[in-house]
Amino acid sequence: MDGLQYDRYQEYMRRFEADLGLTSARSLKDANSGWTRRRLSRSEFDDLVIAMEADPALRDRWLNRLQLGYDRDRARLVDEIEEIFTQPTVDDLTSEAFEDAA
Repeated sequence: MDGLQYDRYQEYMRRFEADLGLTSARSLKDANSGWTRRRLSRSEFDDLVIAMEADPALRDRWLNRLQLGYDRDRARLVDEIEEIFTQPTVDDLTSEAFEDAA
């Protein structure tokens, strides 16, 4: 399928990890447990490409996710970090607690 190559997807995920300082997860459980994104295996990616050939709407959603998802994930990470600093608990009112959170 034009524009959907596993090597390009892998490069996207490497950029995601490097730019955001995160590692990608191999399972949904790991991906849902923190700030990360699940990395598809080659066989999962190939299955996705086959499914997209049968469902153009799926293809559009996937490409949109790759194009917009990076910026959305980066913004979500920034928002969650800012929330740590703007909502301290009674026990976290010291500057050391803010430094530890960062």
